[in-house]
Amino acid sequence: MVFGTVGAYDWSGGLMEYVDGKQVFINVSQAENDMKDSYLGYSVAGANVSDTSLYIVGAPRYLHKGKVVIFSKNLSTGSWAPIQHINGQQIGAYFGCELCSVDLTQDGGTDLLLIGAPLYHDYGVGGMVRVCVVRNLENLTCTDTLYGKAGNVFGRFGSAISELRDVNGDGINDVAIGAPLEDEHAGCLYIFNGERHRINPVYSQRISAVSRAGLKYLGQSIHGIWDLTGDGLTDLAVGALGTALVFRSRPVINVTASVTFRPQKIPLEDFLCNQTPLDFQGPVTNASICFHLLSPGKPGEMSIHLTYRLDLDSERQQRRVTFSASQRSLTRNLSISQKEICVEQNIFIPVSLSVSLLSPPGGGGGSGVSSKLNWLQDDRFGNAMSELFKRVNDQTLQFAQLRPQYRYFTS
Repeated sequence: MVFGTVGAYDWSGGLMEYVDGKQVFINVSQAENDMKDSYLGYSVAGANVSDTSLYIVGAPRYLHKGKVVIFSKNLSTGSWAPIQHINGQQIGAYFGCELCSVDLTQDGGTDLLLIGAPLYHDYGVGGMVRVCVVRNLENLTCTDTLYGKAGNVFGRFGSAISELRDVNGDGINDVAIGAPLEDEHAGCLYIFNGERHRINPVYSQRISAVSRAGLKYLGQSIHGIWDLTGDGLTDLAVGALGTALVFRSRPVINVTASVTFRPQKIPLEDFLCNQTPLDFQGPVTNASICFHLLSPGKPGEMSIHLTYRLDLDSERQQRRVTFSASQRSLTRNLSISQKEICVEQNIFIPVSLSVSLLSPPGGGGGSGVSSKLNWLQDDRFGNAMSELFKRVNDQTLQFAQLRPQYRYFTS
């Protein structure tokens, strides 16, 4: 157990560690003579990098600009010593008053360190969060910065920061950040989605308390690790003035699709006989379109009704190819649960194929919570290609490529 002791040694500050009934004081004031009034220990976070345990400690009043100190334990002596310093850049920004270590990939190792500076000011900016990569302590870099909505110059964005267990179903942890003085002190909560090696700097959701009469300072404290409702989804507890609110996660649906073709190549003899084109009436290939639903939560409890559309040769005005019954476009309905469902469709000429997904009006399992289609998901359609012969002139033959594309539409 570790406590910050900001008042020790003329407010130089430090840490008090309690292990097996013993207490150890950890600080840097003996080695550095400029720590007076630094408030070291104002914020504390733990980290695990390369199987090494770390204490990350904020000193937001260090030289009026703030500083973060990273301590590592010497295994031979058992003592803690500072190994990294991250200095603030702006006077009065209170850099380091809030810290959060983030395990993006859920492998037990710390990937990122988020440092709050809620009093940071710039044009249209009131507070910021610095993002540092800590996978390698010998090459610690702080290149990314997170901001709230522009125009809230006194919003104190970064007053509270919490790691969120994956809320959008991509297998990567996310982050919640509080700005308790935004919207005329009503307060706001921001959700930022994690990516493989960083935090997406564009927030995915902004929750304001302005619509709740009497609510003040939403986002002054945050906790986002527990599943309070037992549905397998992370819930978020957020503090406000004199109260606390629990925000329930909505299932975010990721629909993946893949397209394969049979046959992959069309034999030339199907089209030519003694160099004379045949009147070929049968399908030249069959497209197998497979859909799969991915969603956080308990397996088997999520299903949706999906409307999809297939367009042949969608980028050309003049029709060159058709489905059966001379149809160039098809729209179908399909129910999808957490397993793969495939549909078959004949194609009569080598063409490009696009798949468009229409958002369901509302879906979900028995939880009573409506689901939301993830518009930010990467291109997860397969890179399938059917190399089909087509005739250009009497002497030349070339490949026609059949590639899947996709677009999203709201219903």
